[in-house]
Amino acid sequence: MPDLTELFGEIEERLQTAGMMQLLESGFQEWNDPEEDVCNAQS
Repeated sequence: MPDLTELFGEIEERLQTAGMMQLLESGFQEWNDPEEDVCNAQS
């Protein structure tokens, strides 16, 4: 059985990572504009 301190440390690290990913994702919302989606533009 893993040590509880180690387990809590791993949980905390994953929560911090998830929180950081959400914060970073919010910074890219301005780039999520379907009108400027050059990859889906038909020529």
